[in-house]
Amino acid sequence: MVPVEDERFGGAEDHLPRVEQVYRLSAEDPATPEELAQALGVKEKTVRNHLAVLRSQGRAKPLEDGRWEVIPNSRCFIGYGNRERARADPDLDPLEGDDDLPF
Repeated sequence: MVPVEDERFGGAEDHLPRVEQVYRLSAEDPATPEELAQALGVKEKTVRNHLAVLRSQGRAKPLEDGRWEVIPNSRCFIGYGNRERARADPDLDPLEGDDDLPF
């Protein structure tokens, strides 16, 4: 396995999906949507949409001062029914109680 910090991955962050770029930039230092938009060269509304996705996945949360921070080492599970929303819960069994799954 090659560590992410390996020089062979140099520049790979420029090709990540925008939501992952928002996540990585927020991980470096909590920032406002406006600051993130300026750093990424996109509209603030775009960043707000990506932050909403990260929040629904349990990967980011807003701070009281308007900045956003990421939740490190979060784990996301996507399932059916009530589990359709991703949740960050390391003890969650995403299939528990889903007896009607199609597989």
